[in-house]
Amino acid sequence: MHATHPAERILLIDARLNGEERVEIRVTDRGPGISLTEEAQLFTPFFTTKPNGMGIGLAICRSIVEFHEGHLTFERVPGGGSAFVFTLPPVHAS
Repeated sequence: MHATHPAERILLIDARLNGEERVEIRVTDRGPGISLTEEAQLFTPFFTTKPNGMGIGLAICRSIVEFHEGHLTFERVPGGGSAFVFTLPPVHAS
């Protein structure tokens, strides 16, 4: 959201138990969004949209979430912005 005017920057983090009884965490921003070309490579190791980025952050995040039997996805936000959503199975007390 660096290119977004500070007064217009919004970052929302939401957690819920979804319809599949999985914990769902949604991180949504009102930045400029991600192009279709960028979206196709978003989770590819060493792909970055940042001038000084290494391109390993999202690939590592996805690996960690999947290791814990979860899923990490990207969604476009109508009106601009992006959402990254990950789900994890709930932990049941023994």
